Amino acid sequence: MSIPELLTPNFLSGCSTFSSAQELFDKSGFTINSPSDFRAIPDEEWDAYISKNTTYDSWSDMLKMAGSEWARNQLKI
Repeated sequence: MSIPELLTPNFLSGCSTFSSAQELFDKSGFTINSPSDFRAIPDEEWDAYISKNTTYDSWSDMLKMAGSEWARNQLKI
């Protein structure tokens, strides 16, 4: 599953001012044109960005909740 599939506009609107995963990446100040670009970002810096711009303390926390929401939507729970 790709990040844009996980971080849906509905999910992002509930935890940030971003309307898409692409906007989240574009406004980060980091150059992210490929998966390797994303992996090169220091975890601490990315977590600080997520903490400052969303309701989550870390990228990991955000992904866990997005995954839970995605699963509930798939199972129609």
